[in-house]
Amino acid sequence: MSHENSVDEAIKRCSGEGSRVFWDCNPDYPTHPIKTDYIDNDGVLLSSGRIRIKAWSFNLWDNSKKNGGYLTEEYIENLEASFTGFKKDRAIWGKWVAAEGVIYKHFNENMIVDAENLPEFKRFFAGVDWGYGHVGSILIFGEDHDGNIYLLEETAEKGKEIDWWVERKNKYETKYGKMQWYCDSARPEYVLRFGGVNAKKEVIEGIDTCSRLMNDGKFFVVRNKAKRWMQEVYSYIWIDHKSKEEPRKENDDSMDAMRYALHTLFHFEEDKEFSSSSAGDNLTETADRFSPRGINDIMNNF
Repeated sequence: MSHENSVDEAIKRCSGEGSRVFWDCNPDYPTHPIKTDYIDNDGVLLSSGRIRIKAWSFNLWDNSKKNGGYLTEEYIENLEASFTGFKKDRAIWGKWVAAEGVIYKHFNENMIVDAENLPEFKRFFAGVDWGYGHVGSILIFGEDHDGNIYLLEETAEKGKEIDWWVERKNKYETKYGKMQWYCDSARPEYVLRFGGVNAKKEVIEGIDTCSRLMNDGKFFVVRNKAKRWMQEVYSYIWIDHKSKEEPRKENDDSMDAMRYALHTLFHFEEDKEFSSSSAGDNLTETADRFSPRGINDIMNNF
């Protein structure tokens, strides 16, 4: 029952008085819907005073023979020695932890905010990763007046044609107004349909841009508005080899859309600042040359 729709369907079918649903599961990433929607709400009561949700947590040693279970200590010790890191935490100790080698290790639950606490935004923009056989992703971002970036909404679907995606794009612009769309350049005809721009796709540099925002406390996500993104951020990991830094090509559809948007936006901003600075230097030089003192200097050189 890993899919949240399966859980919802099971609960809806329990219409009889006094009905209950029992399920067990193995732990996964810490923002899995089972964890956030149910386990973290342990003890929540109905208006009648009856407990709505009750959660228990067990580790493998709870199933040992000395604790009334059926597993021998030797078996558990052997199994425990077979795992390390997050796999041991999950399989042996029943902890909901992120995978090792997570790329965005600075992201944490303090960066998840409620929709009613959002600031005023000075602009909106979006990142787009095309998908048909795999999940396509649109991420909508807002930037406030202090330079903080908020992930406001997402669309994550597979098997959808471009007309469907254009319709989603139009709905977002009806809600937020015209914005810049930073798109995967792999489908130039789709970029044209969106009226977007080709995103800068440097992987390591783009990851660094996103990581710096998180590390600096400048990145936030609206609660329950980007579920696919929340799943991926805890399972987007580095390939375990020493020859070069490279992310594993799994759980990366929303991660790519984020990278396209943030890296392209801030690359253009840095280019603008550089151009403005250079232009400013040239203007200063020109102004000096054509000030009264500057003109006299020019005339004296003839």
